[in-house]
Amino acid sequence: MPAVIDMGSTFTVVNWNAVESTGLNRDDPSIRLTDMVISGAAVPGQQYNPLRVHEVDAGIKAGGMSGQGVIPLGSTKCVVVDLPAFDMLGIGGGPAMVLGLDVLAGEDNSRLMAFAASKQRVWLQGP
Repeated sequence: MPAVIDMGSTFTVVNWNAVESTGLNRDDPSIRLTDMVISGAAVPGQQYNPLRVHEVDAGIKAGGMSGQGVIPLGSTKCVVVDLPAFDMLGIGGGPAMVLGLDVLAGEDNSRLMAFAASKQRVWLQGP
């Protein structure tokens, strides 16, 4: 599924399509409504609407380079909400996520990360 890397977000966000792609539905007891509200969730030209969110525990994995297979990135509590930015980026019609620092930094905050934007590559090193 497409993922936006957000090094300013302390949490990982998945949309409802991502949750449903795992076989869960909105009524599953493992998906919990929270008191959390994401503010500032608007795209240019759109009226601002605070978004109330759900959460679900999830294991996050990434596809590695050719021959590397799937790389486990760790487990986290994902925020579940359909962010307007997903539609703006053209990825809102299917499963999508924002990878936050809770996953990118690793479970003990010791993971190293490097980007090569021109090659559309991310390198992760560490647990």
